[in-house]
Amino acid sequence: MTSTVAALKPQAPTVKMLLDGRFVDSKSTEWHDVVNPATQEVLAQVPFATDAEIEAAVASAKRRSRPGRTRRSRRAPASC
Repeated sequence: MTSTVAALKPQAPTVKMLLDGRFVDSKSTEWHDVVNPATQEVLAQVPFATDAEIEAAVASAKRRSRPGRTRRSRRAPASC
């Protein structure tokens, strides 16, 4: 009697969503593979955001981009 053991591929890691400055698990049931185009290896799985997660992301972006709030850009010295 012989038995064969199938080589199991490890499942690709899943990525959390960044909402309001925090990494959170998505409530989504739909996932998309992130594939290395050179090797076709699945590197990770990312969730398709739910409607509620999209609304939360948009609301967070609006809160963080208040009028009058600017980011100072760093400029290279003129001698470069």
